[in-house]
Amino acid sequence: MSRRTDSSRGVSDVVAFVLTFSIIITGVGVVSTGGFDQLTEFTADQQVDNGERGMEAAAVAVDDVHRSNDTYREFDLSLSGGNIWFNETALTLKTPTGDPNLTELGGTSNKARIELNALEHRFDLSDETVNIAYEGGGVFRSDTARARYEPGIKVDGDTAIVSLVNLTTDESIDRSGAYRPDITLDPTSVPQRSPVSTDRQFVSFSAKWQDQKRVYETSADDLEIDVSDTAYPRQWGYFFEEIESGSWDNTNNVYSFGPDVETVVIRVSTIELAILPRRTL
Repeated sequence: MSRRTDSSRGVSDVVAFVLTFSIIITGVGVVSTGGFDQLTEFTADQQVDNGERGMEAAAVAVDDVHRSNDTYREFDLSLSGGNIWFNETALTLKTPTGDPNLTELGGTSNKARIELNALEHRFDLSDETVNIAYEGGGVFRSDTARARYEPGIKVDGDTAIVSLVNLTTDESIDRSGAYRPDITLDPTSVPQRSPVSTDRQFVSFSAKWQDQKRVYETSADDLEIDVSDTAYPRQWGYFFEEIESGSWDNTNNVYSFGPDVETVVIRVSTIELAILPRRTL
């Protein structure tokens, strides 16, 4: 009787092994034929999301200098499979009737071009290119509508506040008005041991206060904000359209505050970015 039990148990073990092995082989086949692309796509999406969170953290660090009167901050951006570069961009404030206060921002009474510049993280995916940019105090993502981190532009009663960041750089960062692979930033923090993935490579920055210009009691009657020369005018447009008390012209990327706003307060902080010395983790 015991022999037949042992024999039955042996057959059961063999059957269980065959079934388990078949499931494993079938699973590998399914992943190889159809699931691998989905897995790759999921990994790419996670890398972009990680890049977005990193840029939002960078925005908080720069905001400490811009709005909180700090003079120095540091932050890291993980490459996460993408490339980081510095883009030359600008925003223009203008008024057809003229406003002498605009001259205090380095322009004329009719127009002041404010250099913003953008720190960008570019991801070249299989089917599209996704860019995440810190510009003017906000974080924008090229494949989404809403600002991921809102710049300091808002309406408070009958007063509009336009608070912008002008990023500048020292000699450690190359800049360009268009993306070029040769100006991307190399990682400054690399693990000592292999293998080294892009998720473990970081570019480390310092953000240092340089200057701040303030303009008070600027008339809002016909002040226009032209975002044509920003990194992503369409994303800026989505942001402006969510601000109450505004009238918008999406065709020309020009935005103005509505009739309820009587005064505009403008603040532009110049903050210098620099690459921190290379270090091994």
